[in-house]
Amino acid sequence: MKQVFAVIGKRPVEGYSKTRLAHDIGAEAAYELYDSFINDFFSNYKKHTSKAYLYFHGAPAIKQTEEYFRHLFLKCQITDYEFSFQKEKPFFERLADIFEDVRFKDSGETFVHLTGTDIPDFPFSHIKKQNIKEADVFIGPDDDGGFYYLGSQAKNDEIFSFYKEMKENDGVFNSLVAKCEQLGLKVKVLNQWSDIDTRSDLENCIERSNSSIIPNTLESSTKLLSDNDS
Repeated sequence: MKQVFAVIGKRPVEGYSKTRLAHDIGAEAAYELYDSFINDFFSNYKKHTSKAYLYFHGAPAIKQTEEYFRHLFLKCQITDYEFSFQKEKPFFERLADIFEDVRFKDSGETFVHLTGTDIPDFPFSHIKKQNIKEADVFIGPDDDGGFYYLGSQAKNDEIFSFYKEMKENDGVFNSLVAKCEQLGLKVKVLNQWSDIDTRSDLENCIERSNSSIIPNTLESSTKLLSDNDS
């Protein structure tokens, strides 16, 4: 079965990307750190997914965004990719559209690995080892009750309609699992991980990873956090 990585990401722009992190450490520091996150993410992507095809969806939808990411892919020697802008739709509708696009371009049987660029130490090695025949949907739960990763065949785009049925106190992860089960899809829950939205998330990332995985993030965070504390 063909496998692709569908990755969503924002170009580092002050006041646009990593706004929650900026609230904790300042807009300029958050901007610099997010650039480091993205560089580490794609460096690790190249190491662990040499045979995968990348569908990248960037924002904001302006020329500078495409230039930024194409330059980064060139630096990381990522050549098998397709770039497009994220659509102006609610978040989970955008995710459904990504699956639909893959289904149209490849086939409904293509397996999609979906994640984002704000996880510099994304566990590619764990994802690579999973047997995609074990379940219909693979979900990596996030620390904040959402999910950092979802893997499934492109034809299963209906799972993203779960948000339409969410009640006020329902969590994203639990609602997604319930929707998959409602559709008769077998779910496998992966190890918990997290993206970086707050200073606490950043500190957890630094604690769980090392310089071979997040060299840019460690270099940036050491300086920026010490300056921020002084």
